[in-house]
Amino acid sequence: MTRLRLLIAATFISLSAAAQTDTKKAFDHAAEFPGGLQGLQDYLRISMRYPEKAKNEKAEGRVQVRFDVNENGSVGAITVMNSIHPSLDSEAVRVVKSMPNWKPATLDNKNIKVSMVLPVVFALDDKKAK
Repeated sequence: MTRLRLLIAATFISLSAAAQTDTKKAFDHAAEFPGGLQGLQDYLRISMRYPEKAKNEKAEGRVQVRFDVNENGSVGAITVMNSIHPSLDSEAVRVVKSMPNWKPATLDNKNIKVSMVLPVVFALDDKKAK
């Protein structure tokens, strides 16, 4: 029986600060998921489900989801940067959309909006899962 393995790449790339900020200056503090990187990994591991349709079609790959962490910590402007399979894309977007509020990024002691990229790797792998 094929075993399912869901890999979550937990590396984020901060793309840009909000247009109204001075992007030449580094952030005071980057946006942070509650519980930090470990909290994010735990959230994704618990929340992600490998879609049956993608499993049946043996669809695998990395979905990169871009999203904003707004000044109030809410997540918005969610887009798929590279499409792998419609059901994998939808699952990655669903989980990002349901994230709890983040601790917002700050610049000059003011909360700012930043864009983030979350790479999510979906893999069906019976050799490595044993």
